[in-house]
Amino acid sequence: MMNYGGDFYKTLGLLVNQYELMLVSKELMAKGLDYRLISKELKMNEFRIKKACEIAAKYKLTSIKSILIKLYI
Repeated sequence: MMNYGGDFYKTLGLLVNQYELMLVSKELMAKGLDYRLISKELKMNEFRIKKACEIAAKYKLTSIKSILIKLYI
């Protein structure tokens, strides 16, 4: 069971980070970049970008933004 403190904020931070990565990946995919180029552009691990792109492809851009707003609040 999660304690109310550090674990909550760590988990929230991981979720925010993942959705932010999905948002940026989705925007760059819309510009015609594939995950390899996105990885180089963001200077991030290619596998992590590939997975973010795969998941982001299942969502509309507006949905990702909406989820992020809810996570920020």
